[in-house]
Amino acid sequence: MGSSESAGSVGRRQQKPPKGPGDALSRRIATARLAGEPFPGAPGPGATHPDLLHELQVHQAELELQNQELRRAQVALEEKRDRSLELYDFAPLGCLTLDAERRIADVNLAAAGLLGADRAALRGRPFLYFVDLPDRPRWSAFLEEVVTGGPALTSELLLQTADGVAVPVQVTCTRAEIGEGPPPILCALVDVTERHRAEADRERRIAELQALNARLEQAHLQLLQSDKLAALGQLSAGVAHELNTPLTYVKSNLFVVDQCVRALLATEQAPAAPGAPAHDLGPVRQDLRQSLAEARAGVDRMVRVVGDLRAFARADAGHWERADLHEIVDRALRIVVGALGGTLQPTRAFAAEAPRVHCRPSQLEQVFMNLIVNAAQAVKAGGEVVVRTGRAGELAWVEVEDTGQGIPQAHLGRIFEPFFTTKPVGEGTGLGLSLAHGIVRGHGGAIEVRSVVGSGTTFRVTLPLDGPAPPPEDAAAREGG
Repeated sequence: MGSSESAGSVGRRQQKPPKGPGDALSRRIATARLAGEPFPGAPGPGATHPDLLHELQVHQAELELQNQELRRAQVALEEKRDRSLELYDFAPLGCLTLDAERRIADVNLAAAGLLGADRAALRGRPFLYFVDLPDRPRWSAFLEEVVTGGPALTSELLLQTADGVAVPVQVTCTRAEIGEGPPPILCALVDVTERHRAEADRERRIAELQALNARLEQAHLQLLQSDKLAALGQLSAGVAHELNTPLTYVKSNLFVVDQCVRALLATEQAPAAPGAPAHDLGPVRQDLRQSLAEARAGVDRMVRVVGDLRAFARADAGHWERADLHEIVDRALRIVVGALGGTLQPTRAFAAEAPRVHCRPSQLEQVFMNLIVNAAQAVKAGGEVVVRTGRAGELAWVEVEDTGQGIPQAHLGRIFEPFFTTKPVGEGTGLGLSLAHGIVRGHGGAIEVRSVVGSGTTFRVTLPLDGPAPPPEDAAAREGG
């Protein structure tokens, strides 16, 4: 058997048969004969013929025992060889041996199937013939590394079978330390077609999920924008009042300015008669300066209100930045207080040093505005709303506390559900707290609520200063880069 001889001669050493119990005695007898001495156990000079016959029978029995042991050892070796050959030939892993000239010296059935040819036709053919042309330089360099290196090495190749079919394989090679001269190379081949197909399918699914996530993110941003506009719609009456108040005294001050300018122009056009006292224009000028200053203050107030509203209503660009948490909370407070027409003045209990948070400022502003609006709607006349800020280690926190009626225990577990609301129709969409909860979680933070019926409610938002932790794959990519 050609395959038996080559497979048995590469990578395996011939085992010696075990020694029998008569080996030591036989060696002593042979040594004594060569030296001309009586061998151990031999009959003496006066031994009779029956004694000699008995001695020969004893030696014959010993030889037969040795032959039996040798036959058993031979059978055991042949069984082991046959089992090894069966394992080699029928292994699911493709195995082949390359000789010193890198020709195929032996190949099992799995490897022959991968190469698409009969085993007999493969023996003696250069393995390089089956390597795809662009991979041949890399394969040659890989073999040189196997010959000069120590442990087994693994690489991936694209093979061209005898039928011209491209098959990607993972090949693991090691040199066989046998005899003198260039060592043969033992190779194991694994078809990785299914693995590549699975990887391509995984990449396709990842791309689909990324596209789906992008659409979900866009839908989420649109929902946030809708909630902003809904909140502004609910506060529109207060916003109109907030704009009307400065507009009114701007208008009245402009009337005063008009009167002052008329008086000044009249004085210039009708100079005083000779000898008559000069016109005292000091009060007119004082009224003019005061009116212009008040008008300018009113315009500045309207600009600030409109600017806050425009900043709040602007669609979220989605970019992250390091922002002052106090400025974010202040913008939300200005919008709500202005919209409430001055009927409520929340108490600010800010930390001495403003925490700077890596965040999406417009989204956090929407969170705090929702919480402050809810608190303002919860308190009755004479109620109080307190906004606190602070820092605990690497976390910043904001609390919005009101002295309203509190939230019933049955509702506490549902307040963050979408479209859940206890407000009358027209006063709430049921999305404010749900969106706030999603925004805070997206920032890697948490939102908690404590409430006592009849005493009030406190919402606490906790945010990491450095923003949310990156996903594991992103962190690994940054470390690798």
